[in-house]
Amino acid sequence: MRLLFKDLRCFDHNLDLAINKGLVDNRIDRAIRLCRKVVAAFSYSWKCKRSLREMQEKNNIPCKKLIADVSTRWSSTANMINRILKQKEVIRIVLGQDRTTSHLLPSWQDLEVLQCVATVITPFQTF
Repeated sequence: MRLLFKDLRCFDHNLDLAINKGLVDNRIDRAIRLCRKVVAAFSYSWKCKRSLREMQEKNNIPCKKLIADVSTRWSSTANMINRILKQKEVIRIVLGQDRTTSHLLPSWQDLEVLQCVATVITPFQTF
C-alpha cells in the first residue's frame, strides 16, 4: 500500500515554525532579548554567579543555573523564560546590587510579557 502523503512535514518542525511566528512581536522580542542579556551576565561574571548562588541559598530557592536559549529550538527559549521567572526575585536582588548590571533588571512589563509567553508555549513542550 502506498502512502498518500507525499509532502507531510514533521509535526515538530511545523510546531517550531508556528511558535517562532507567534513570538514575532516587539514586546516579546524585547523581553526575550533582555532574558538573553541577563543569562549572559550571569554566564560571564563569576561575581554574579556567586551572588546568585548565595541569594538562592539565602532565600531557599533551588540552586540552579540560568538557561541560555538556542535559536533553532523554541523549547530552549521556553526553558530560559521559565527559569528566569522562577528565579526572578534573586535575579532582581543580584542585578540590583551592582550598578554595572542594574540596567538588566526586568521591568514589570517585561515580566508580564514573559509570563504570558510562558503560559502559552510551555504546554507545547510535551510534544
